[in-house]
Amino acid sequence: MQLSYYTDYIRNDLTAFGLLETELSDDAWSKIVEAAMQELLRYYDQTGFVHVEASSCIDLKKVEEDNKIKISSISNVYNTQVAGSLATTTYGSSDIYMDPMWLGFWQTGYGGRLTQWTYTYMNYINLNRIRQSISGAELDFREDKVHEKLYINMTTSTTGYLTLEYVPRIQTVEDVVGDYWVDILKRLSLAYAKIAVGRARTRFVQSGALWTDDGATILQEGTAELSALRERLQANNDQFYVVD
Repeated sequence: MQLSYYTDYIRNDLTAFGLLETELSDDAWSKIVEAAMQELLRYYDQTGFVHVEASSCIDLKKVEEDNKIKISSISNVYNTQVAGSLATTTYGSSDIYMDPMWLGFWQTGYGGRLTQWTYTYMNYINLNRIRQSISGAELDFREDKVHEKLYINMTTSTTGYLTLEYVPRIQTVEDVVGDYWVDILKRLSLAYAKIAVGRARTRFVQSGALWTDDGATILQEGTAELSALRERLQANNDQFYVVD
């Protein structure tokens, strides 16, 4: 989404679609969205895929130049030449152990015994990861961020192509993709904007005034919304890829 998509969203909310005025300048709206994006990057895990020729040492800078992408970190490396579809299995919401039907089946089968169900669920995940490793579908690797190299633990006989799953480097708000992350960025931006407006309106207090503004209310709303978003993102942090 363009920057204007986010600035228009928070501007319309705080000005009642242009009926009211705020203390924020035109430049401030953009800075608020940029600040919200920086916080989003702590949790952002949207990944992309790129195919490269098999090698035990891959030059990530060349991969970026050849494919016109920016890589922040590598999350997984797959050998796409083995076991057909087994080689391309990833740990996303489409996996069988994340399928709602299977989750319901396991929960029902164990009669609500959450502890036993959890052990079975985790054992399935671990066994599936071991299967991936043994088959050679998922390869061990180490990323050298300083020299932009990727070292992969693979046999010398491995040929063909590898698939790199990577977290893209986000430089502008336009690089944020996925409905979930776009929505989170919108809500973070709005929370930041409310805090900024609330602080501006509560900087001075008028004693004996016949009226009061809504600065305290807006500041409280923004602080509560930002706290709730942080808690939500942090609660899901274990499911996200480590960027650094």
